[in-house]
Amino acid sequence: MRFRCRKRLIMRKFPGKYLLFLQMLACLVAGGAAAQVPGQAGGLPPASVLDSIRNRPPGLSVLSPSLDTISPVAASRTDAAAGRDSLVVDLSRAKISNDGLDDVVEYGARDSMWFDVASKQVHLYGEAFMKYTSIDLKAGYILLDYNLNMVTARGFADSSGTLAGAPQFKDGEQSFSARELKYNFKSKKGIIYEAYTQQEDLFVLGAKAKFVGAKDDGDTSKTSRNTVYNYDAILTTCNHPQPHFGIRTKKLKVVPDKLVVTGFSNVEIGGVPTPLVLPFGFYPITKTKKSGLIIPRDYEFSDRWGFGLRNIGYYIPISQHMDLTLNTDIYFQGTFRLGADMNYLRRYKYRGNFSFEVNNRVDEDARARRVNDRSIGLRWSHNQDSKAHPTRNFGGNLNIQTNQNQSRNRNDFQSVFQNSLSSNLSYRQTFPGKPFNLTASMSHSQNTGNRLMNITLPNVNFTMQ
Repeated sequence: MRFRCRKRLIMRKFPGKYLLFLQMLACLVAGGAAAQVPGQAGGLPPASVLDSIRNRPPGLSVLSPSLDTISPVAASRTDAAAGRDSLVVDLSRAKISNDGLDDVVEYGARDSMWFDVASKQVHLYGEAFMKYTSIDLKAGYILLDYNLNMVTARGFADSSGTLAGAPQFKDGEQSFSARELKYNFKSKKGIIYEAYTQQEDLFVLGAKAKFVGAKDDGDTSKTSRNTVYNYDAILTTCNHPQPHFGIRTKKLKVVPDKLVVTGFSNVEIGGVPTPLVLPFGFYPITKTKKSGLIIPRDYEFSDRWGFGLRNIGYYIPISQHMDLTLNTDIYFQGTFRLGADMNYLRRYKYRGNFSFEVNNRVDEDARARRVNDRSIGLRWSHNQDSKAHPTRNFGGNLNIQTNQNQSRNRNDFQSVFQNSLSSNLSYRQTFPGKPFNLTASMSHSQNTGNRLMNITLPNVNFTMQ
């Protein structure tokens, strides 16, 4: 009877709606207690993941791929050693969102960084960097938008107002600098403003370019390459930030380690277009040896010789041990130079180079008459490897010129003021088991000022101990 009265008292104090609330609260508490299974570690992330998060260096942040749904979730477990609860998630059965990234994004900055949670953006200032798979980006300012999977980079003005930290982008072996760039992680496409890149011996500068990254489609039968499409670009061999000469074109395509393709273009010198027009062009940039045209590296103007182009030539790989370069200098008033350079090498045997050139200078004498002044230059260097033969050795160098060829046709200090030339070739032979030694040599000395030449040939020494 007493128990019934107490029950009625409870019912009076707690109406039906409050009783329903207490029942729901009791179910939640009971469910949470049931979910806490001490010692359950089946849903823990891999140890390498936990270690990488715990051991992350200061100033370095990590953006992981987004998770759409997680199933199942082992709610928590009690860490007896630490005295706290930790969430246990089975990542092996997690469902990755289609809009998430494929890998971890590492980023940081020297000066500061701040997070815009509402817009899902990260702003990095001062020597900022970002790494994602094979992509390595450095710039003064980087905006990382993980909602659109987009990164924007440009220079950052310092305290004096000077813009510094131009973006430096690298994807595998492809690298370039720019004024500003935008890149999408998912599509692997980007827009580059004022891009500057080097492809072997060629430099490409474009006002605006589109970068298309190589996609891993699983097809191992072909090699995927990054591709850059340039608009209003110049192709040159001049390494100056403002090239002194080059080929200007509206459309240019770069396939790294393969070739550069240009549309309608014309030669530009000193920023001034010339009437030399090309309907299209293919410029191979492979790292392997192939025959091809050598674009001139310099041009000059002389009051005596006129306008000229230097080092125009053609490269010929004769074999894996030898190559040949044919080159020439051409001036519009008749002066020219013809040259040939050959290099040869055989491992553990010998190496050397051979050079020969003929110069024809057209000048005017005191009576304004055209005078042809010809000269010849010959150089040869040969070195035998010490492993080639135990008892015989041959090597040396040869340098012979006529009519002051070096000082007349070169403008560097050493060529102009060096007035003495020398040559020396030698052959040495030893006889194993016998006390004999044989040495034969040839020497040459030449003074380009007084044109006096001395040649000693042969000079033989035979000795016995």
